[in-house]
Amino acid sequence: MGILGIILAGGKSSRMEGKNKALIKLGQVRLIDHVFKNLSQQASEIVINAPSSFSLNVPFCPDVIEGGLGPLSGVHASLNWLKINKPNLSGIVTVPVDCPFFSRDLVKKLFVSNQITLAKDNSGIHPVFGYWPICVFEDLERFLFSTSKKSVRAFAKNQGFKTVNFEGKYDFFNINSRVDLSIAEDISEKLKHQ
Repeated sequence: MGILGIILAGGKSSRMEGKNKALIKLGQVRLIDHVFKNLSQQASEIVINAPSSFSLNVPFCPDVIEGGLGPLSGVHASLNWLKINKPNLSGIVTVPVDCPFFSRDLVKKLFVSNQITLAKDNSGIHPVFGYWPICVFEDLERFLFSTSKKSVRAFAKNQGFKTVNFEGKYDFFNINSRVDLSIAEDISEKLKHQ
């Protein structure tokens, strides 16, 4: 069965001086384009969780629940989109727009069972890199409306989840600031020569 790849790109980018991280350029290419290229080689289809598609020819789904509730709201919106538009697909794999170096077999490794499955490495769990089966949608909706701590990790813990280990040095490098962007430029150059 196919997997829908979701790029979570609806954040406020507060540490990037309010500039939308999706549009920040790494080299000459926007972060959204880096992530899209990598994910499109792994997932059967892609949807962007954001108010717009950033001029990419793919569907987008804004958060259904208002209030800027963070990535868990993006997971909810994406599962809702899946339920309406692609009910034959079993679930989604989410990646954030500000981590361009994730593993090229991320989707394959995360899609191991019909259970929430999160990525981890030696530094710990990276909950925004995850597989979310459609069967958790109703529980997620109830969780978002009834719980004050609306974190991805809290919901996954509530449901029970598996983890899959990744060993790439830069798989989960997160670009949150201009300093991070400068480091990412160096990483990008290193990876070109590997």
